[in-house]
Amino acid sequence: MPKQHKDTPKRRRKPLNPELVVKMLLALGSVLTGLAALLQALKH
Repeated sequence: MPKQHKDTPKRRRKPLNPELVVKMLLALGSVLTGLAALLQALKH
């Protein structure tokens, strides 16, 4: 039993959930687009 308990947290931490990765990429993309829009607005 202790071996299983030790393995479960490691398995949960190592593999990244594709959903989380996609959400992070979308969040970064939205932030970058927002910054680009602000820069363009300031330039114009």
